[in-house]
Amino acid sequence: MKLQRLLSTIVFLALVLRGGVLQAQEFNFTVKVLNPTVRLADPKVFVSLENALKELVNGTKWTDDIFEQNERLTGTIQMTIDNENTQKDFTVKLTIQVNRPVYGTDATTPLFIHLDKAISFSYEQFQPLQFNKNNFTDNLTATIGYYMYVILAMDYDSFAPNGGDLYWQTAQDIYNILPEAAKSEWKGKELGNQNRYWFVENMLSPRLKGFRQGIYEYHRLGLDYATTDMNRCKTMILQALERMDEAHQGYPNTLAVRMFSLTKADELVEIFKGAAPDQKNRFLEIMKKIDAANASKYANVGF
Repeated sequence: MKLQRLLSTIVFLALVLRGGVLQAQEFNFTVKVLNPTVRLADPKVFVSLENALKELVNGTKWTDDIFEQNERLTGTIQMTIDNENTQKDFTVKLTIQVNRPVYGTDATTPLFIHLDKAISFSYEQFQPLQFNKNNFTDNLTATIGYYMYVILAMDYDSFAPNGGDLYWQTAQDIYNILPEAAKSEWKGKELGNQNRYWFVENMLSPRLKGFRQGIYEYHRLGLDYATTDMNRCKTMILQALERMDEAHQGYPNTLAVRMFSLTKADELVEIFKGAAPDQKNRFLEIMKKIDAANASKYANVGF
């Protein structure tokens, strides 16, 4: 179980001595490549790309930890080809949706939903995708590796305070070894602070320490108790939302808070439909501040 692997050094060594370590991968994602407007490239290239992405994401061992089958993160990665510069040079959108298991149940909770609108890379049919976190190979594998470590960082943060430090740092290190041409895309001025560089930079900043604590409180202290103590669940989730509000006030328009709202909006409405009136009122006050555009959605909690 994930709590055990966060404190698993002794257990891990014991399993090594017994020869019983299981190398289950961390992800079990559905991967799709869509090419609605492609005219130059052979469609077989995108079948090859889809298969290579599946192998990269689900076949790579991204951590040194052991994930049981019921701990693997599930979800979808959808790549949509937007532009062909040549028969092998593409610009794509990447949509990622990740689910985290709810501890002690068969249920899952959305952990990470994000749309990256501009990734440029070259790819030829049958080209394998190999990621090395210590060396830049190409922009596609660097970007996918970056997002895998961002997802792991979110997951580990959800199980222990600052549990994702190693993986946030790894994601930042991937940026740091990019060539300058790739860095300009990752930190494009037209994206403001809504880009790969600033997202991880912000998550490692003391200004978002409370946000990351809120991720832990929401999931491990709140949602993981939904089946055994729903009152505790709602109390801790509301406390987590207070931290999100503080992060929003201290760091307005940060991508982290926007992403949290996008990811959790529907789940939050369902949770607080059964809350006490004072909890509903406080929930609505917070969400109308941090996600004003969706205020009408949050009003569906009713009274």
